[in-house]
Amino acid sequence: MFPRILLVMIVVALGGWIWSAGKDKAPPSPPRYDHLDTFVHHRLPINKAILDAGWDCSKVMHAFPVVNPAAEGLSLKVYCQISGNPQNAIYLVVMNEKEAFSASLWGGKPAFEPPPPETVAAQAKSKSQNLIDRHPDNARTYTRMIQQFDYNCPLAKLAYAQGEGPKGTEIKVFCGPADRDGVYPKTVYKVILRENNTFNVQPWN
Repeated sequence: MFPRILLVMIVVALGGWIWSAGKDKAPPSPPRYDHLDTFVHHRLPINKAILDAGWDCSKVMHAFPVVNPAAEGLSLKVYCQISGNPQNAIYLVVMNEKEAFSASLWGGKPAFEPPPPETVAAQAKSKSQNLIDRHPDNARTYTRMIQQFDYNCPLAKLAYAQGEGPKGTEIKVFCGPADRDGVYPKTVYKVILRENNTFNVQPWN
């Protein structure tokens, strides 16, 4: 009889110790979630803010909320696919109460290189070579095609036929802001038109 009572007392004491140990534990940290899973409609405004700040971002891949006491609004650590580079670039993007975005490079590192010479050369080409100048409706068409693949392109500004490639007719398209002149230095895409009336879009490398 005595050993059984002793065993019960040991079990009760052990259970109380486990309960008190669990009680003193710090609550688990909240799960790290991707902001874009909840607010998919923020993808393009975030991308535009990064491009307007002069950085490179072909496509926003992830956006994680971070603590930033210095910012007035929601701060996001944003991972971007960048042109011709297998690694992602990382930015700090802040969204204020009016859902206006501002962007800077994560960690305050130096900016990317200046616009490549090919961008300047493309802008200097004769207008007769620009498919959008020939047919203004092409601007909306190429814009929709690029956006369908979730790439950032507020408005297609320049489009140059590159001839036949292994997968179809290739068009080199430069995108820029919809509300002012100019193109973004790194939003350059390859639009591939296939014979079966389908198309594909990828960053121009």
